Amino acid sequence: MYSERLLSPHPYRTAENISQQPLLDVIDKLDIPARLALAENTGPAAAREALQAAVDETSIAVNRSLWYPISSRTKPDYVPDFSGSVPFESMAEAQVTNCYGYTMVLSECFERVGIPHYIGTASQHVFALVPVIHDDDKPSFYFADALTPEFNHDIQLDLSGGPIEETDQLIGQYGRAAFMLHADRFARQFMSGDFLQVAAKNDWLINGGGSETIQRINDMRDDRWASKLHQVTKLIMSVYPVETGRQMLAYYHQLLAETAADSPSLTQTLQNMHGLHPIIDVRNPHPDIAMLVDRFAKRQDFASAEMTIDGYLASFAVSQDPRVDSLRGDLLRKLARHTPAHLQPNYFLQAVEAYDAAARKSRYPENFAAKAQKATKLLGSLGIAEA
Repeated sequence: MYSERLLSPHPYRTAENISQQPLLDVIDKLDIPARLALAENTGPAAAREALQAAVDETSIAVNRSLWYPISSRTKPDYVPDFSGSVPFESMAEAQVTNCYGYTMVLSECFERVGIPHYIGTASQHVFALVPVIHDDDKPSFYFADALTPEFNHDIQLDLSGGPIEETDQLIGQYGRAAFMLHADRFARQFMSGDFLQVAAKNDWLINGGGSETIQRINDMRDDRWASKLHQVTKLIMSVYPVETGRQMLAYYHQLLAETAADSPSLTQTLQNMHGLHPIIDVRNPHPDIAMLVDRFAKRQDFASAEMTIDGYLASFAVSQDPRVDSLRGDLLRKLARHTPAHLQPNYFLQAVEAYDAAARKSRYPENFAAKAQKATKLLGSLGIAEA
């Protein structure tokens, strides 16, 4: 466990005369299991309030044991060796990580004190989700963010896209559940001013993120502004069971580092990531996956290129969006461009099938039929007629 090697508080979060102690000792002193048991005997409302208080206290304890240097929290004199993807194995030694590390540690602490939870992702952000039941017996999630504990709150009114009570059913069928998180609603209670001011410090609240996207919207102070803001604040939120979510965190962290280093073990990590890619939104470009397909294809490693495509698209299993099929066609055409002539027809035929599948699902089939026609034309140039 990563949490058992962490000390609290982080040196940059406290005065010099306060000594550190093991994080898990801090967690144990909160006496959460006993408090939850006592509240459970008092009644549902008291149990829910005690659970939410325990989540907040645990989140704050984890937050105080770690440091995220790429943020406004950074001290000017503190410039660590941090690429944005510190290996989890180095997290305890450096006490530096990003939201992936914060959530891994938070999940371990929740497990220690008996707080049931899921691992959640939205945009580029990772967090925990604690199931709660309201007085009307309707289920909800309590958002738990160790990186930004002030964001902790019940998000029932921030979600759409399906009943929360089907979470476990969807996980059993697809390996994850998915909902739409409306970031403008989510951030409303934290806004002392304009939403974009909040997003500027927490760019995951904007689909696609990044200061450039935020600036473009900020500059659009006309009738288009509200419409555009509504579009880019609708985030796909994936919900994983704890074990799967932790595996995803570790593998994805590893994938980022190995992709950058072009590591020989990259293929194995991609195999481990099959169906687990956390950032899944067909509205956005997919440059990292396209780059990997290109890299493998140029090396004539077509098996790894196909595995990359299949593993990534398996992560969209819960989606019925026709753009997923279209993305498969696009990636297969990219692969075909680097393929020997005798293998190209197979990839082009698969691309045509993918575009046809997208057209059948879509209310606007002409958008995908044009792509299918282009792939068919390429087949014809190879002297192959589509069956």
